[in-house]
Amino acid sequence: TANENIKKKPALRFINSAYIVQNYNANPNDNLTRFLYKNYDENLVLKAIHKYQIKSAKDGGTVFLLINKDNQIQKIKISYYNEVGKRSNRYSVPFKNSEGYFDCFFGEHLLVNEKKINLVESEKTALAYGGANGLTDSKLERLEGKRVLIIPDISNDAVTIMNDKKPKFINFNIDASIWDMTQGKNDFQLKKENILGLDLEDFLRNFS
Repeated sequence: TANENIKKKPALRFINSAYIVQNYNANPNDNLTRFLYKNYDENLVLKAIHKYQIKSAKDGGTVFLLINKDNQIQKIKISYYNEVGKRSNRYSVPFKNSEGYFDCFFGEHLLVNEKKINLVESEKTALAYGGANGLTDSKLERLEGKRVLIIPDISNDAVTIMNDKKPKFINFNIDASIWDMTQGKNDFQLKKENILGLDLEDFLRNFS
């Protein structure tokens, strides 16, 4: 029958911390962390690396561990940055959904009793939903009853995707506001001003 052909969602699995220790450098020395040390106070960077448990891959990638509220590692995302902190299109996800390794928020383990949350698109900046299409229902459940400021990257697409989710925010009892950093400009204008696709960290560093 048709129902039998629907793939059953695999059971949720978690990544063993021993795997992390064996495969990734706990004292990251990739392009992103070097960029952060160059632009920000060393102690603040060290604190952030420890807090978010950022690692380095042997091939120079920045390793983001997606750790849930119970301190279990649900997924690993490896992103690659250039010397000025800009993410390339290259990335790697070693543990797949099909194997039972599903996304959670990057930084979810830091959410304890917070009622107000700032949520960005990129792992580079802070608590992140992981890309324009990364704010899934399973992540929204985690925000139920909270007040959330969502800060998409500077592009019309990114902002539109979040605006389209407004009914979902209501369904999940989330008091959501969206900070539209495009200021009403279209992507052509944003590109002309060289700010298309910038995230909050890029914007604050360059324009504050």
